[in-house]
Amino acid sequence: NKKFFYSKRFLIFFLIFLAAAGGLWYRFFYLTSPARSIERIVYAGQQQDTNTVQALVDIPAVSEQGYDGLSRHNFAKYNAKEFSDNPFIAFMKYSMKTAFLPSIERTLLSLAAPESEAQKGETKALTHQLWQFDPYFTFTEWRYKEVQHIETHDRQATVTVLLHNTWLDADVRLPLSMEQIDSFTWKVSGIADMELFLQDLDMGARSKLAAINRPIQTEIDHIVSVKSVSLPAVEEDPQHQNDHLIKEAPPLRLLKVPYELQLHTANTPIKSMYAVYELTDSTKKIVFSGSFVLHALPDKDGTLPSTAQFLLSPIFASHKALMETADFSSYTGSIHIQKLELKNGTILELEQNIPLPSSL
Repeated sequence: NKKFFYSKRFLIFFLIFLAAAGGLWYRFFYLTSPARSIERIVYAGQQQDTNTVQALVDIPAVSEQGYDGLSRHNFAKYNAKEFSDNPFIAFMKYSMKTAFLPSIERTLLSLAAPESEAQKGETKALTHQLWQFDPYFTFTEWRYKEVQHIETHDRQATVTVLLHNTWLDADVRLPLSMEQIDSFTWKVSGIADMELFLQDLDMGARSKLAAINRPIQTEIDHIVSVKSVSLPAVEEDPQHQNDHLIKEAPPLRLLKVPYELQLHTANTPIKSMYAVYELTDSTKKIVFSGSFVLHALPDKDGTLPSTAQFLLSPIFASHKALMETADFSSYTGSIHIQKLELKNGTILELEQNIPLPSSL
């Protein structure tokens, strides 16, 4: 009983040491960290303290970088790089940006203030307008969870904040840029990676939509399912093989995708099937997407080899890139059956949209 490690004196000393270390950590690390400033911003928003929010967040910079990120995300998603250098498109994008930014700034600030009915209406209208860039972006339905990661360099920091979207029931990362303005205060100076935020948002939406569609998807799979999807090949389009004789006509090609269906239609005949093909590269980015319809599938149980065909034109940069690709071995293709119309009149169709919350 006289051993040092079990003595009351040592326990008291150890507790004092822990308390002192905790106090030093709180005083010199936590209170001076970007995480503390993030929590101050969250608390100020909850208390509707707009002065503190404006002092700790560069609202104009966050608004502009958020809008620019949404715009880039939209162009990348639809492979619209071919339009990015078009002067008319550039002018339209600038005009839209200048029209949107004042509303975005007002809406962001209104989230930390008592919201009038007029402001609720503006927030809802702005959200619907921004859905042209991403159909799941919203100013509301968010809950702060924690600061997930901090990287500091001198007086600059990148802070990844973890948010929870209650509409999609998904956690979403939002990397923020922060700068130190005094010994105890950091200010949000912008959005460090809007694309990561939108990718997490889209992934959460996909998971939510898959959960909504699970019962119908199960019914579809019992009737017909995609057994395998082979790598695509680019071939000449027989209907346009003589177009090179016309000087103005660009050469067209076909993207051919062999696939195999597993049918269980002997007792459930199918009138038509609507499906979507997606091709992703090695980074999991969708580089091509196209829909097709099959009519009069055979009434049998077994496999059905088939080929989907999509017309490619070099006037689109995304199509041209595929036409110039000789090896698709690093690509992955998938086919998703979206709708079945049975011969008995039954229609099985997956939902394409997630039901909106009351605030939207």
